[in-house]
Amino acid sequence: MSLLRCTLPLVAVVATFSTAALAQDPPAEGKDLFKKNCVMCHGEDGAGSDMGKMLKVKDLRSKEIQDMTDDKIKDVIKNGNGSMPAFKGTFTDEQIDQLLKVIRSFKPKN
Repeated sequence: MSLLRCTLPLVAVVATFSTAALAQDPPAEGKDLFKKNCVMCHGEDGAGSDMGKMLKVKDLRSKEIQDMTDDKIKDVIKNGNGSMPAFKGTFTDEQIDQLLKVIRSFKPKN
């Protein structure tokens, strides 16, 4: 049996696993938190609502946001930035982790 024949199934399994892990839905709690606290500015898809666009919020699907480290995004949620208010006293660390998963679930903007 050739090495190529043995390697191809393994590559397919790894690719499928990686894609499945990336496509995972965020937890329902995170979606609810986002809907209640973030949609008014960031919109349901992270692109920004009309009000958010007036406030010049960042498109959460953008390369700029999606390239941020998890720690940087969590810091912005906790401490605010520009027109983004601080939520340090509002959300627990677990809730911020859930919101991060929601942000990471947005399809990157092309």
